[in-house]
Amino acid sequence: MRSYTYLFVILIAFGAGILCGILWSSRSRTTSTPATLMLEKVKEVIKIVHLEAEFSELLEQKDYEFFNISPFRKSVIVRARAKVLIGYDLDSSTVKADQSKKTITIQTSARPQILSTDIDMDYFDLQQGTFNQFTPEELNQLRDKVKDIVMRKASAAEYLERATIRHRQLMNTLRQYCEMAGWQLIIQEKPARLLQ
Repeated sequence: MRSYTYLFVILIAFGAGILCGILWSSRSRTTSTPATLMLEKVKEVIKIVHLEAEFSELLEQKDYEFFNISPFRKSVIVRARAKVLIGYDLDSSTVKADQSKKTITIQTSARPQILSTDIDMDYFDLQQGTFNQFTPEELNQLRDKVKDIVMRKASAAEYLERATIRHRQLMNTLRQYCEMAGWQLIIQEKPARLLQ
């Protein structure tokens, strides 16, 4: 009789354990993620975008310590898609109109600039060894390296020249509109540096 009592207690404990496990796994998980958006600065700007370039880049990095076997090796393939806007920042330009001479003088940059870059990166294949893993600093260095590659490609003379041609076409169109209205458009170019 006593063995039945032990068996009964064990079955009740086992049943209670199963019931607790079912209730524990079926409970709903509630996650709260409060967020606060804070506006830091608003600035009015005038920019003319003449060229939008899209780049794709695959960067592979392999590293190993001591031996080139799985526990000591790490590798990553970073896939980046970038959109670069090239044009003129007119915030540094000045426009003067002389009513008596019927002239409009525009002082603008001589060279186009990289106005903005938007880089979307993901780690396509991240493999880490037991004894050799990527640190957050190394992943940030990879991100900086990809950004540097994109900036160098976007700064190529070919893209800057195409933006310059588009800007001259725009200025010629403005000049024609001014002449039709009986005004003269004078464009003075000043040196500009490439933004990064």
